[in-house]
Amino acid sequence: MTTFEKIHPCLFYETPSYYHDFLQTLVESRMKYYASEIFKILEMETQQQFIDALDKTIQTLHLAQIPVEHHIQPVYADYHGKALVDYKMTPLAFGLIGMYADPTGKILARFKVNGVRAMMKKFL
Repeated sequence: MTTFEKIHPCLFYETPSYYHDFLQTLVESRMKYYASEIFKILEMETQQQFIDALDKTIQTLHLAQIPVEHHIQPVYADYHGKALVDYKMTPLAFGLIGMYADPTGKILARFKVNGVRAMMKKFL
C-alpha cells in the first residue's frame, strides 16, 4: 500500500499504477532539503535539538491535517556498513524545523526574528 493509498484509499481503487507513480514523483520533487543540510544551515548544536524540532514539526502538521509524508520522508543510506537515516523535506518542513528549534546561535535567532517580521508585515 502506497503513502497515498493510506491517505485516500477510495481514490485508488480503479486508478492505473502510472498514476500512483506520478503522484509519488510529484510529492518527492517538492522535497528539496535533507535534514543533514538543515542541521548545518541552521547551525544546530546537538542532534537532540533537531529531533525536538522535528517532533514539534510532525505534531504541527498532524494538527493542521497536512499529511506528514508529503513533507517529510526518511531516506536510508549505507555508510561503511552501517545504516544511516536522513530525512528529505519540503520548504514548509524546513521552515517549521527552524521555527521550533531552540535558538542557540545567530542563524536560528535571525531565522525566528525574520519569520515574525514577515508575518507581522503580512497580517498587521
